[in-house]
Amino acid sequence: AQGMLRTYRLAALLDSGALVEAEAEAEALLDELKDPKVRPLALDTVAGIYLATGRIRALDELIAEMGNSEGALRWGVVFRRSQIAAMEGRADDAESGFEECVRGLAEHSGTEGAQAAAWAELGGVLLLTQRLNEALVAFEKSGGLWAQSGRRAGHFLVEAERACAILASGGSYVPSALDQPIAFCVDRGLLLLEARLRLARGLCRFHA
Repeated sequence: AQGMLRTYRLAALLDSGALVEAEAEAEALLDELKDPKVRPLALDTVAGIYLATGRIRALDELIAEMGNSEGALRWGVVFRRSQIAAMEGRADDAESGFEECVRGLAEHSGTEGAQAAAWAELGGVLLLTQRLNEALVAFEKSGGLWAQSGRRAGHFLVEAERACAILASGGSYVPSALDQPIAFCVDRGLLLLEARLRLARGLCRFHA
């Protein structure tokens, strides 16, 4: 139970933008956590931290260990490798990997949040490669799945991405629709998400 609580704390630190603290606690957790039921989830959470801090070599080592995961968690390997591909500009590899994730995760119940994250990442790749209509579809699928999972932060993040995709396609998005998501972030100290939402709202105001 303690290992799971520490893993949830890491996720909260990542969401709040406390990356230095998250990274320090992540290394301690991996050194100490041996529970085979909890370690795969901890590995994936730490992978998210390493991705955010640019520790790609360390992330590669985590992904190698994550390859031992079973069930839905094994798709975390594909997801993280696809994120690295996107960071390195290998759009085709990233796209195929995220598509593989959404298909694989759909076969496992209770994975709405993970599916939502994969659809959001796929939408990001499609947006960067100027396939705007496909990107919008991916963001809408992601938003629906985030809503099913009850993860409001994820839902708000993909809504910011969807707003930017609408603008890129020549459409308009009402800036005030992002006011409540921003207030949510302020109340909970979600600094990274708040910044992303404020940027999206600013772009919407500029194009209004």
